[in-house]
Amino acid sequence: MSGKTHFVVGTRASLLATTQTNQFLNELKQVNSKLTFEIKTIVTSGDLGLLQELGAFTKEVEIALLKNEIDFAIHSLKDLPIDQPEGLTLAAMLKRGDVRDCLISTKIDNISNITESVVLGTTSKRRTLQIKNLNKSIETKDFNGNIVSRIDKMEAGQVDGVILALAGIQRIDLQNKVKQIFSIEEIVPAVAQGILVAECRKEDYQTLTILQSVDDANTRFEANAEREFLKALGGGCRMPMGANLNYLDEQNLSFHYFYADEQSEYQTKGVFQCKKDEFENNLSIVVDKILAKI
Repeated sequence: MSGKTHFVVGTRASLLATTQTNQFLNELKQVNSKLTFEIKTIVTSGDLGLLQELGAFTKEVEIALLKNEIDFAIHSLKDLPIDQPEGLTLAAMLKRGDVRDCLISTKIDNISNITESVVLGTTSKRRTLQIKNLNKSIETKDFNGNIVSRIDKMEAGQVDGVILALAGIQRIDLQNKVKQIFSIEEIVPAVAQGILVAECRKEDYQTLTILQSVDDANTRFEANAEREFLKALGGGCRMPMGANLNYLDEQNLSFHYFYADEQSEYQTKGVFQCKKDEFENNLSIVVDKILAKI
């Protein structure tokens, strides 16, 4: 390969973010051993607790990308808003990790066994609503911070347990702390949960080409369908909704969805099944059919 081989890569500074970035970079090194990388950590609004901002965990990283301070960025795709800044593109998505949510607790083994009130920590209304549907006695509490800090606060007694994305727990090797894994029928995951994505400038063709060498077609297909569903609902990444496209076999798909309005007075959950080529050829039509069930 001729041309540039050293790249500056932007990411958040948390243990999970840097671990995920290194995992992505290791995939790139498997494709071309001549590539070298320098990781630049960036503090985001979300890291400062400003969670109400759109793109709270990604905006500052994208600004650095637009300013040419980094060559590309690694994100958890579920954190990225649907609308990208002009000039940027999602260049590559690694093969998807586990999509499910899980419970970490020192007191609870399974929420179905709870008969008295307990408090679980989560900042996600999607998780809160679905957890309460599984067991009405559960209370939830807004619980900010990265994965490690939330687990530390839980173990210090601030809450009885925390609900987190299983993929992140697995990536930082804390799965021994998991007490319960929720099926996608029990808790429909966030849109694009479990997917790592590399974002770069559209006109940086060399970087774009290198990143595309590790793009997983099936993962991108799933992400496009789920994000199209989110877009059709007019939602942002914190909207109380979830979606997961799953392969029943090579030709047949199931699309699990969860939706609640902003006041959480109305909510619905279901599954839509169809052929893979329906999604490939008529994505907007299939999304419209799902929306009609809502």
